[in-house]
Amino acid sequence: MKKLLKFIFLLSSVFSFAQENCLIYPEGSAERKSCELSQEAMNYKQGSKKSQELLDKAIDLNPKNDYALKEKSVPFLKRGFLKEGLGYLDKAVEANPIDNLDYRAFWFFCWDNYELCIRDLERYYSLPNAFPFIFTSGGDMDMRLLLAMSYAKTGKQKQGLEVMENYFKNIEESDLGNLDYYVLGIMYFENNLFEKAIESFEKQLGIFSGKYGVYYYLAYAYKVKGELEKARKVLEQALNKFQKREIYSLNTYNCYKVYYEDLVEEYEKLQPKMKF
Repeated sequence: MKKLLKFIFLLSSVFSFAQENCLIYPEGSAERKSCELSQEAMNYKQGSKKSQELLDKAIDLNPKNDYALKEKSVPFLKRGFLKEGLGYLDKAVEANPIDNLDYRAFWFFCWDNYELCIRDLERYYSLPNAFPFIFTSGGDMDMRLLLAMSYAKTGKQKQGLEVMENYFKNIEESDLGNLDYYVLGIMYFENNLFEKAIESFEKQLGIFSGKYGVYYYLAYAYKVKGELEKARKVLEQALNKFQKREIYSLNTYNCYKVYYEDLVEEYEKLQPKMKF
């Protein structure tokens, strides 16, 4: 199963923008030429003048060439020209929902537009040929983690937890990565299930202990339960690791932000008060 998931990961991250076989179109057709121009554009730097000109020609020949539309959107989105980028991406989704809804949902999540992220992912997972294992653009997390956090951020904490619990039912322990138990812990935390949140954060640290967002929420869960000494020790451990450059931030696409200053502030709050 682990090898299968790794293979799936490679397919989703490496080939998420994979071009279709141009030979499926009749020779000499506008669709065939459009497809070939899209492939030619990939020989040039993304966002370069030549690449954009070739994509424009491909779209002119076939306005439903979703691959060209998506590629056309990327430089705009990465440079903050959201209106222009989304204009092309919307057309790509309209032409081919199954291959483009997840990418648009990813960008909505990055822009903190959780309602639209939910809309697109709910639509994607409702499609009869939807593949369950789809990853974010950088390949670091399953899109269902984004869906869960989006639910929680819009006040639907129970739905977010349900997504994560169902996710864990269909994945083996050996296949879990640096964020899975972290997001599960956040969902438990959001639903005031602090014991389960603590258990999840501890499991995440057992898999990877290099991101201090996990320490922060683990300490916060202990603090809410009134176990202040445990919370203090967790934060102390995190600060010591930070000094040794053994941990770094965990700001999951601006969702549930945690900074080094947050660790320091919480740690100082938990210091025993001096008695005179």
